[in-house]
Amino acid sequence: MSLLSRKHSYDKLAEIPFFDGWTKDELGHVDRVAEWVGYDPLEVLIKQGSVGYEFIVILAGEVDVIIDGQVIASLGPGDHVGEMALLDGKPRNASVVAKTPVRALLVASREFRALVDQVPSLDRKLLVSLTRRLRGAE
Repeated sequence: MSLLSRKHSYDKLAEIPFFDGWTKDELGHVDRVAEWVGYDPLEVLIKQGSVGYEFIVILAGEVDVIIDGQVIASLGPGDHVGEMALLDGKPRNASVVAKTPVRALLVASREFRALVDQVPSLDRKLLVSLTRRLRGAE
């Protein structure tokens, strides 16, 4: 993982589908706590079974979601990973590996909890997203 320049920052957040409909104040909270990072192909973003320390929103590129060595999904721009372990405190249930070069927004666990408190729409956005994932797995 490498840190990217913050030149992509605040004004670019509104262009990311995950942040659609967020207010400038809410985007400002994200901008203050998030790191803009890059991953190389085959780099592990999240390891199955590990403790969760970050929430990641994919800005560009593709990742594979892998459970027990089997690819179960591919995700791209606007998708996010890592929230389940931060919400319930359980180990990661899947690995996430960069399929292509990836640019992402990373929010550490402490900042994630603060965001959930400061940005009420985040809870709802995560709930809707998790529901879609569950429906897609059926």
